[in-house]
Amino acid sequence: MAVLILFLTMILRVIAIAERQHTAFARVYAYCVASILIFHLSINVGMVIGLCPVIGIPLPFFSYGGSSLMSTFGAVGLVSGAKYRPTPLQFHRY
Repeated sequence: MAVLILFLTMILRVIAIAERQHTAFARVYAYCVASILIFHLSINVGMVIGLCPVIGIPLPFFSYGGSSLMSTFGAVGLVSGAKYRPTPLQFHRY
């Protein structure tokens, strides 16, 4: 139960970061990361309960899967990096 609460907290934080973005790309990217996390979590919970057939989608940050783990860390890392840069970069000509 605690793991589900932590996942819910992380997904809500990603959505909150998405709401603060000024560029459309950053907003859509953060929403996509949140939807990927929701999809993977719901499929895994469904497999454990027995509602869904068992397929090879790993639980983010917990299940074994090297490339899935690295891509999830990268996606959440890019969203957390966008948290500290909510405005687009300004380039000036000299």
